[in-house]
Amino acid sequence: VVLAGAVVAGAALVVLPWMARNEASGGCFVLTTDTRALWKANNESTYETLARGGWIDDVPEPADGPPWPELAADLTLAGQPTEVDECGQQRYYRKLVFDFWREEPGEKTRLSGQAVRMLWSPTFSVDSDDTGRDRLAELGRDIVEPLYMIAVYALALVGAFLVSRRFLALVLVLEGYSTLAAMLFAGTVRYRAPFDFLLALLAAAALVRAWQWMRDRRTA
Repeated sequence: VVLAGAVVAGAALVVLPWMARNEASGGCFVLTTDTRALWKANNESTYETLARGGWIDDVPEPADGPPWPELAADLTLAGQPTEVDECGQQRYYRKLVFDFWREEPGEKTRLSGQAVRMLWSPTFSVDSDDTGRDRLAELGRDIVEPLYMIAVYALALVGAFLVSRRFLALVLVLEGYSTLAAMLFAGTVRYRAPFDFLLALLAAAALVRAWQWMRDRRTA
């Protein structure tokens, strides 16, 4: 309990300056004002949009939604000056997200499952992440990359039984954090990629053990 409390206190201390920065520049003491992206990943249209290869950017906007910064900039450049209330926008989309979680728990569960599948997919699960490629690149995407990642997954599973418990616990905590974040938001390969080195380290442990076994057999 003491350790958990220390972790929470440490995390709060780390993000405190950023929240203070948001209050100074935007007027609200929050971790982020971009709850629009969170809503894009948590509404009735999200699942079908992602299932057909789209991304949350392709999810339709709410009919009465406030202008977001990019839209406000475009409108202003077009001769229609538009201001953005970032704190008001944050509260608006946050309410929509919480309402969705409360009123549609089944749909949220379905979205979480979809996010996990997309996060751990051995190849791209979002069409926009893989545009403008030639045939050779498509071959790599459709055949080489899936085979490579499946091999990494298999070797990492073996390596999990070979590394120290402390290191394995660290890997599980970090990968669990990544997966939980995807379940709350959305999953895609590019969100998993920063953590893939952990799987590579586990896989390396399996390869080293296999090499040692073969070397011992040769010298026996």
